[in-house]
Amino acid sequence: MGSLKSTDTELQVESPVKVRDRAKRLPGGHHPIEIEYWYILPTLRREVAVNLKEFGRLRQKEIADILGITEAAVSQYIKGTRGVLELEDGGILLIPDWLIAEIKKSVNEILKDTKDRSQFLKEINRLMTVIRDNPLDFLCPVHIAFGRADENCKICLDEP
Repeated sequence: MGSLKSTDTELQVESPVKVRDRAKRLPGGHHPIEIEYWYILPTLRREVAVNLKEFGRLRQKEIADILGITEAAVSQYIKGTRGVLELEDGGILLIPDWLIAEIKKSVNEILKDTKDRSQFLKEINRLMTVIRDNPLDFLCPVHIAFGRADENCKICLDEP
């Protein structure tokens, strides 16, 4: 990993929308890979599903086939009941604009051939690489909010 480039911007938080049963909250992780699996991957799936529906005008069945998930899961992603980074106080951690732009690039690539599911997998890998290359801009705040990282965590940084 090269030198870390960060915009030193803080992620925005949307006002609380609804309060969920916290017993359903996924386990907090010690390691960033756990955070990626439990929180970031579902968030990316949600954003891809929403964008495929909106810009690709695809049906939920088609989106489910592309993402390799059930139609019910697609429905939950589109409704916002799954894959949303909901904080303990009911607020929502918003995805930064730079990542939204990257997700839209991925959706454009996926829409080039909706029958090729491997394109979705390639694009998710690309997005995870982008996120890992700029951990301070998204991964670290998510790790702090949903895991057990403290404000001084340097796990993902290329520093001694």
